[in-house]
Amino acid sequence: MFERLAGDLLLDESSAADPAKFRRLLEEAVRTSYQFLFDNPRYVKIFTWEAAEEWKTWKKISYSPDDIYLFYEIAKKAKKNRILRQDLDEMMLPILMMNMVIPFLQSYKRLNDRVDHEAARTLSQEDFRDQIVKFVICGVMEPSLL
Repeated sequence: MFERLAGDLLLDESSAADPAKFRRLLEEAVRTSYQFLFDNPRYVKIFTWEAAEEWKTWKKISYSPDDIYLFYEIAKKAKKNRILRQDLDEMMLPILMMNMVIPFLQSYKRLNDRVDHEAARTLSQEDFRDQIVKFVICGVMEPSLL
């Protein structure tokens, strides 16, 4: 899902040592995956089905190293460099990054379809995506760096 990042920030060793680059990596990962999933709704269905089937097909066709492992390696280095929250297990970063967007994207449509538009302000897709970005950054980065 993060292939566009892999060549740049995800493989850049300094992303785990520089708080600004780490933040940019998180921002870009969420924005890229959100846009990809928004533009390709069938992918969400495939991803959900694969999870339900214990990743049988995914494991056979995914490239190596998979993004989830690359995020794990970055998380370990970022924690060592005190960029990742010290009270957060390193494995949480790849889990959050790979799974944060799908439920929010699914819920956006569900909520927007049911909200009384005169009684409540609805967020645009861009505002909604930016809220997810803020949530991820504040949740995983060391608070003193925010």
